[in-house]
Amino acid sequence: MWNWEILIQEIWENSAILVIIHICFAVLWFLFSFWILRKYDTIDTSKFWKKLNKESFLTDESVNSSLNNTLLNVKEMEFFENKS
Repeated sequence: MWNWEILIQEIWENSAILVIIHICFAVLWFLFSFWILRKYDTIDTSKFWKKLNKESFLTDESVNSSLNNTLLNVKEMEFFENKS
């Protein structure tokens, strides 16, 4: 059987280390995400980054095309509603 008092005390004593590890991971994650965004926005990139940029859902063209498709669908539904 587990001795819960000892286990809780061990977790409590090591909780500061756990928080520090999570803060380090968060900082590394932000640094990695900024690197990706900077690499993504640069003009002189490899084929991989150009392809990723072209196929991304974050570009203005992709957002506008999605909105335009949605608006066309809504207009089509309105047309058929009015026709009935």
